[in-house]
Amino acid sequence: MAESHFDPIDYDTIRGLLEYEGDPAVSIFMPTHRRGPETELDTVQLKNLLADAATILENRGLRRPAIESIMEGPSSLLDDRLFWQHQLDGLALFSGDGFFQSYRVPLQLAAHVYVNRSFHTKPLLPALGRGHFYVLALSLGSVRLMRGTKYGIEEIDLSEIEMPFSLDDTLRFDEFDSRGGLQNRPAGKGGAGGRLQFHGHGPGGEDTKAEALRHFQGVSAGIGEVLRGEKAPLVVAAVDYLHPIFRQATDYQHVTGHGIDGNPDRLSAADLHERAWPIVEPLFDSGLREAIENYGTYQAQDRGSCTGTEVLTAAFQGRVDVLLLRAGASMWGTYDFAEDHLDVHGDEAKGEDLLDLAARQTVLGGGRVYVVEPERMPCPSEVAALFRY
Repeated sequence: MAESHFDPIDYDTIRGLLEYEGDPAVSIFMPTHRRGPETELDTVQLKNLLADAATILENRGLRRPAIESIMEGPSSLLDDRLFWQHQLDGLALFSGDGFFQSYRVPLQLAAHVYVNRSFHTKPLLPALGRGHFYVLALSLGSVRLMRGTKYGIEEIDLSEIEMPFSLDDTLRFDEFDSRGGLQNRPAGKGGAGGRLQFHGHGPGGEDTKAEALRHFQGVSAGIGEVLRGEKAPLVVAAVDYLHPIFRQATDYQHVTGHGIDGNPDRLSAADLHERAWPIVEPLFDSGLREAIENYGTYQAQDRGSCTGTEVLTAAFQGRVDVLLLRAGASMWGTYDFAEDHLDVHGDEAKGEDLLDLAARQTVLGGGRVYVVEPERMPCPSEVAALFRY
């Protein structure tokens, strides 16, 4: 079942967390419950995790006022009943001096507190490889635009966008245009300022198609304000004869080859998510498949590696194009970039997760990160990378 109360995770999200400059940076992860009496236990668990974080900060030499300042954001959630009524499967909190962000995610997150020089984002990385997409539920009587990921979907508020939401809106505008002397403004690649010609009758007839084209030109111009600069797939949900008309009307270059057929007015956001995901999933998985298939070629050209030191060095140099992390793996230790020295010791208290560090440098360098199931890794290692050069 898709949920509307989720916080989408994308590369901009991760990058924003990684660009935080402050020490210490506190990262808290915990599982949560969507419904039922167990939701009351979530606040108890958070309270315990906050106590753990405070102890770690105290052991690092911070005084009580500084600790309270850093923990003010996550502590404020304890009494926010509305917040706890709209949870998914996991909660991630990031807090520092003057900084706080929370993310409700449909990921199974283990309860843990990390305190380091930067935020620990690796538990959120499984959401990255799937990206986001849009669904446009389109009929002659309504328009809904939704943003989704593999894990859920949420409707976008279009109330502030100047656009027609029904064919009647478009026809009323055309009638005003005719009587008021205003000129039709073109919209979309099918847009033309002149009058539409009607040559038939009934649903799917030439007159209906011409009216629909004019209407969809206005819709496309409106949602174009939301999608400006986007390259995410757009899945159109509409009755069959409306699909080619919208394609003619729109300038958006990333409408999927297949859409959802049928009257979308009868489908909930959850229904649309269930039908849209199989359409876009192959598009998102193609990058990972390509990276796995090309790894051998890259390695033969000295542009690929499964060795931790080589991957970390390349990540710090901005050379990692694609980073593959084995799902569930960690590599605790320290890395000295200046000396190119990697020390893996397995002691979380004396170092940091080197895989998280590699992911951090890859994202900041504009590379892509995938969390990969062990059986799909191109080599028996916790990490693999394809280099730009």
